[in-house]
Amino acid sequence: RLTVHDAQGRLLRELETGWHEAGEHRIAWDGRDGEGRALPSGVYLARLAAAGTVSGQRLVLLR
Repeated sequence: RLTVHDAQGRLLRELETGWHEAGEHRIAWDGRDGEGRALPSGVYLARLAAAGTVSGQRLVLLR
């Protein structure tokens, strides 16, 4: 499960929820929230939860 959150931790978008085989995968985020609205420039957090492990990465969106 890959989600994008704002700086306050609010869920903005859920990008991927399915199961994948082991290996390298890429997922693109278009800078929009779950309702299709363009988000402003800022710092966001991508959170990946898979196989009992959670990992986060800070994203900087520039418009």
